[in-house]
Amino acid sequence: MSPTTEKRLVTLLTLQAIACGVAVIVLVSQNWPASFGAKSAVAQPVPVAGGGGVFMMPGQLAQNAHGVFVLDTDLQNILVYQYDPSDKMLLLRAARNFSFDRQLRNHNTSPSPASVRELIDQERAAEAQENSPKPKAP
Repeated sequence: MSPTTEKRLVTLLTLQAIACGVAVIVLVSQNWPASFGAKSAVAQPVPVAGGGGVFMMPGQLAQNAHGVFVLDTDLQNILVYQYDPSDKMLLLRAARNFSFDRQLRNHNTSPSPASVRELIDQERAAEAQENSPKPKAP
């Protein structure tokens, strides 16, 4: 990796960390976990913040665990951070580059695309048979 690329990567990662930290501080200072808890009766739109190819969205990771999802569209990465209130720490829980995932056509899905194609062909054949002119009796 060239020194210029390395400096750019370090700068982007630093900006991401700062943005995540600011988002967590703002969310925690506004009693954020309580407003997104399971007991909330009214569904509220989830705020998304971002720009420059980096987007952040708060989310509930488990029943009593909240965090921030970070999407970097330039690097095609998704990151998941969890806020630990007992330690007052922001923890990186997952990171994944999804550039190759986007090239998959059929992974962990049911029915398969080939099965759906067969069903469509069967339906079209049945419709064509129903809509075809009936032969007249002699």
